[in-house]
Amino acid sequence: MRGAFHAGHRRASGGRGVNRYIEACVLLLLAERPGHGYGLAERLAEVFPLPDLTPDLSNIYRAIAELEDQGAIRSMWAAGSGGGRKTCELTDDGWRLLRFWEERFRAEQEGLARFFERFALAERNHEQQRPEGRLDACSRTP
Repeated sequence: MRGAFHAGHRRASGGRGVNRYIEACVLLLLAERPGHGYGLAERLAEVFPLPDLTPDLSNIYRAIAELEDQGAIRSMWAAGSGGGRKTCELTDDGWRLLRFWEERFRAEQEGLARFFERFALAERNHEQQRPEGRLDACSRTP
């Protein structure tokens, strides 16, 4: 099995799983209103679905650069203190990509709902089959 286990939980390994959420969330925030990297970073926690893995500023700037390369966002320099800021806004391609992520996440949400239903059933069956007072191999202490 990939990934490390710690205190009974699998540690997140990052990669494409987290990056797709960064991409989708940056697009969503820009759909709400144009913004710049630091401002997007401040707002990201409001919509990021993995609170333990909220990306740092460098990951957000990387996502902005990739989205700009894809034509999903466009940026322009806005004058300001310290030389200004690069403000980004969504393009029509960005809206299409955001709609793609919305459809994908809805499908995943339906799949997760099925997972949770099956898990609850399996857990009930397990509890009913386990004799009173008997510990499972995983719950025994050495």
